[in-house]
Order: sequence, then C-alpha cells, then structure tokens
Amino acid sequence: MSRRWGKKKPPAGWDYIEPTLNALASELREVNSTTSGGKQKLEANWPIIQLNNQRTRYIYDMYAVHQKISRELYMYCVKVKMVDAALVAKWKKSGFEKLCSVFVIDRRNFPFGTTAICRVPRKSLGNKIIFEAHTGCRGCASGSGVSNIFGTKYGQRLARVQLAREAKLEAQYGSNNVGVEVVEKMDTSSGVTQQAAAAGPWANMDSSDEDEDEEEDEDEDQNAGEGARAGTTGAEVERDGEGSGEEDVGGSSSNSIGHKRKIDGMQESTKRSKIG
Repeated sequence: MSRRWGKKKPPAGWDYIEPTLNALASELREVNSTTSGGKQKLEANWPIIQLNNQRTRYIYDMYAVHQKISRELYMYCVKVKMVDAALVAKWKKSGFEKLCSVFVIDRRNFPFGTTAICRVPRKSLGNKIIFEAHTGCRGCASGSGVSNIFGTKYGQRLARVQLAREAKLEAQYGSNNVGVEVVEKMDTSSGVTQQAAAAGPWANMDSSDEDEDEEEDEDEDQNAGEGARAGTTGAEVERDGEGSGEEDVGGSSSNSIGHKRKIDGMQESTKRSKIG
C-alpha cells in the first residue's frame, strides 16, 4: 500500500479497488504536471475537478450501487479523503443525483444568486451544447438524458466499466477462473487485452456513454412520433364520425321529401273524388 493513502492498514476488499484508484492518482499527477497548452485558467482546472468527481463516483457506486465493498472500507476511503463527502451528501438528495461539483450549486459563486448553467434541465436548453466554465460539465440536472456529464473519459462510470469487464472474463473463462492470475496468463496478443491495458480503467469512448445518450434521444423521438401518429388517428376517426353524421342527415331529408309527396298525392285523390 502506498503511504499517500495513510499509515493505517486498509480494511478487507482494498485490493479490489486499489488498481483503479492508483490509475486515477497517476492520471491526476500527470494532469498537474502538464502545462495548460494555451488553455484558460478555468479550463485548465477541468480535469482536476472531473477526476475528483470520477474517483468519488467510483467508490460510492462500488459501495452503494453494486455492493462490491463493505461499509468499513467505504468509511476508510472517506477518512483518507479519497471520497468527496460533501458531493456524496448531495448525490443522496433528489434532483442532485448527477451533480458534478458542489461549487455549481453555491449561489455565492454566481451573480444574482443563481446557479451554474449545467443545472438547467436539458429540455429547457433545447439543442444547445453547453460547458460549465468552472467544471466543464455539460449538464448534471436530473432527467437531462446525459450519462457522461463531462463528455470525456473522466465522465465515465468506472464501476460499471470494471464490472462489465469482469462479466466478459467470466463468460469467457468461467466464474472460477476470473482473477489476477488468469489475466496475467491471457495471451497478450489478444486485441481486447491490449486495448484494456492501454485504456486503463477507462472504456473506449467510441462505445461508452455517448451511445447511451443517442439511444435516449432516439427513444424520445420515437415516443414523440408515436404520440403524433396517435393524434392523427384520433382526428381521422373524428372526421369519419362527422361524415357518417352528414349521411344520416341526408337520409332523413330524403325520407321527409318522400313523406310530403305521399301526402300531396292523397290530397289530390280526395279532390278528384269530390268533383266526381
């Protein structure tokens, strides 16, 4: 165990999450040592804020969502500052499940006592593509339809990625053979193995959360189309009903004319009989 995580020995289950946490720590060191490259000061800080969110989300999902680590291990991670406790406290509240940072909801940080634009629901923004100036978030309001709130690898749910890889290995090698030894013995010429090793804990962006966003948009469009078709069908039925009503009126009019002619014929016959 590295000294930066504290002197106390971590609880059981630490070995399960340690590789991902080490990869995130290495990524954070690399980001801090990299020059801004002409970016503005706020934009240069985006990866730091996003990595803090991703590390917190990974540990929280492993504990609360997937139940892969114990509460003891989770509290250990909170104690050694690997988890942003203030951010997790907001995630537990309705409407803040995907919050990017507590900074964006602090009204003291914005003029007129408002919040950041990333807190505006996606439907209210229409087709606009936005990025919050301080965090790089593109929408963390509940029901926004955005799974990867940062649009980068730092917005991926690493717990999902890790469990998906484990399920793939289990399907390929069996549940009893999934482990570090099997991974080390796997053929290094395998394309999947090389891609996973190169990407680290992150998934390929070409097949990650971006596809989920497109599927959600397609579902919304499909539901809207079905609603429009249902409205059209209802209007056609109404028009058919009106047409049938007109036919009934026409039929009653013809019956009235025939009845009148019959009465006229009877009156004419009566006159002739009187004359005769």
